[in-house]
Amino acid sequence: QDAVKKANLPIEKIQKDGFLRAVVGNDIYIVGDDDKKYGKQNFQHIHFFLHNKGTLNGAYDFLESLGVLWPIPGKANEYIPKKKVLKVAKSIKVDNPVFSERNAVGIHSFKRFPDAKEYTTNPQEVFNWAVRLRISNIRGIASGSHTEQFLQLDKIWFKKYPERFQLMKNNKRNPRYSCWSNPAIKEIWLKAADAYFSGKSPASIGLTHVKSWRGQNGFNEFMIDAMDHGSRNDGRCHCKDCKLFRKNNPNSDDTELYWQTIGFVAQQLEKKHPGKYITTLIYPPKSNYPKTIK
Repeated sequence: QDAVKKANLPIEKIQKDGFLRAVVGNDIYIVGDDDKKYGKQNFQHIHFFLHNKGTLNGAYDFLESLGVLWPIPGKANEYIPKKKVLKVAKSIKVDNPVFSERNAVGIHSFKRFPDAKEYTTNPQEVFNWAVRLRISNIRGIASGSHTEQFLQLDKIWFKKYPERFQLMKNNKRNPRYSCWSNPAIKEIWLKAADAYFSGKSPASIGLTHVKSWRGQNGFNEFMIDAMDHGSRNDGRCHCKDCKLFRKNNPNSDDTELYWQTIGFVAQQLEKKHPGKYITTLIYPPKSNYPKTIK
């Protein structure tokens, strides 16, 4: 740290999971944003449990600048050029991830792919490869995914306010899915996002059964995402208000209906929390581009 201060490097520009790489005089600096409990870990642990790996990302970036390549998994597929002298130009580079999450589906079960053995039969080499590519999560599941389920609103509302939940075709209410045309849904999401960005706990807005905001991503994003849907339930509410909304705003799925809440929360918090984001996943039943909201 003393050496970095002496070199007067702009480390304040380093953001989450980012790094600074510099050559000053005869010294090479690689400084990153790292988890406090970093320590010595294997690559599998790094993938699953470390979210900020800035210094490691910077080290791999440095190696790539020297011509080292690892285009596909497997130690035999690495390319490490032999050089008698390494020439590194004097420079200062700050690199922060454009995407806070860079997921890859199926890496943890790489061997199930029919051509896996053509690359490597060692699962550890697959983890090594993914870390080098700065893939942030091998599970392939975005943080905040299915946050409708995460809030577990049925525990505080279902008995008293069943109308806030999905009305199925059989005329019964389902506590696992929300009625997205109900004003209370907009308000609880607004309170949740505001509390999250304000550093407050779920209990501060009445969600005493939710211990923490685990699953939400980093500090700059809050995901409003519908509960996952399957063949037995498409998540659509069939109450008169939802039906009326669909009639007035025709679409092949419920994109417009969900985005009334997503957009509402984003617009309400825009001034109070500048630079923050409300995010969602694009998949059925909200896979189209919304036209009824800015």
